[in-house]
Amino acid sequence: MAGTGSSNTHDVMISYSWGSQKTVLKIRDKLEENGVTCWIDVEKMSGSIMEAMSAAVENCTVFLMCYSEKYSQSKNCQSDAEYAQKKQKIIIPCSMERGYHDPSGWLGIIIGGKLYFDFFWNVPI
Repeated sequence: MAGTGSSNTHDVMISYSWGSQKTVLKIRDKLEENGVTCWIDVEKMSGSIMEAMSAAVENCTVFLMCYSEKYSQSKNCQSDAEYAQKKQKIIIPCSMERGYHDPSGWLGIIIGGKLYFDFFWNVPI
């Protein structure tokens, strides 16, 4: 999955709650080391938060949903994920919290029967 070359497009948008930021940045680094372009809020945010987030979803191919209980409680994370689903993006769930594999509510609907990846183990990424 190579970037398209436009500064507004990216292969992956990484959605997460702040408690997972350290691990998420490692994931981003590994993806970028392998030629995958990423959008993450800590380096690409400017102007209106809602405009920046919606543009990030619209201009990605894959929506990497790094979820946890805090993620499920965040209205901003919910908005991002629901918009990605509406835009029919490829959603890849990544569990960031041990024991939090079967969330309920809006997050449970989006994850559904999708396979997920665990990132809560203490292993180098």
